[in-house]
Amino acid sequence: MQQFASNPNPNRNSRSRTMLITAITLFALSGLLVGFTVGALNHPSQAQQAQPKKTSSPVAKATKETQPTQATQGKVALGCPQLGQYSTEMVADGSTTYTFAAQAIDKSIDSTPPCGHGKPIQNSGITCRLWLSSPKGVSVPNDVWTNPAALSQPLPNEVQGALAFDPSTPQVQPCQNGKGQWKFTVSPQVDHGSYVLAVLTDWEGTYANWSWTAPIKVKTANN
Repeated sequence: MQQFASNPNPNRNSRSRTMLITAITLFALSGLLVGFTVGALNHPSQAQQAQPKKTSSPVAKATKETQPTQATQGKVALGCPQLGQYSTEMVADGSTTYTFAAQAIDKSIDSTPPCGHGKPIQNSGITCRLWLSSPKGVSVPNDVWTNPAALSQPLPNEVQGALAFDPSTPQVQPCQNGKGQWKFTVSPQVDHGSYVLAVLTDWEGTYANWSWTAPIKVKTANN
């Protein structure tokens, strides 16, 4: 007797195959999605790749540099010279000797213009000049005191040739330890009248100051 194999439920077998195919397909899709997700988490975007790495740049700081001025190095502003004792009356006879002294000082105590006052300066390089002047006013032009070589020329209101200086104490001299000292006679050519003695201290044309005495009465030999 011949037997024939038959499926008692063909629809169920078809559904099983369909479910199996669907499960395989879903599994494959889930794996693909997981791969994309992991790649997205671990792989930078193009925008991130193109962004340059930030580095900290040093901040430029302004610095102040102090440049010493060669002309004024070691020098200080001069106050009006400190005057020594002097004669308030002089005879213009060309023979009577008079003395005068002045000390260069700084402005360490008081810097009030034009004089100020302070301590004696004993540095070298200071030039002293003495002259007889009309009481109308004593001044030293800038182009003279800034050029010590020009100090031998006459100054405004100076009575030219009025004082004859001892060779050891010339009219224009280096201040020894900041001090100028003079010995002189008054020329007979000076008229009877009231004058002042003026003195200048000049520190190599960098700083200068001057002062003058109270009025001095000059008499001629006949008065």
